[in-house]
Amino acid sequence: MRLTIVVSDNMVMIDGVPRKVDCSAFPDVHAVQWYGGDGGEVEYERHRKPNETITSLDRFMPLIEAWDQAGGK
Repeated sequence: MRLTIVVSDNMVMIDGVPRKVDCSAFPDVHAVQWYGGDGGEVEYERHRKPNETITSLDRFMPLIEAWDQAGGK
């Protein structure tokens, strides 16, 4: 799965399919990029801290579930 989350746009895109999702629970995050089995990274708003490498999507599962409910897979 390829995932992009753009918090300021309330946009979650999974495998190229964008959906509007309330991302307000992540105010310090600018974007999340997930590259599948290779993991991903979190980009923080206004570069408050360096990008964070992630190996799990656990904390972003509510956004993925909201994407599903908005008409996703």
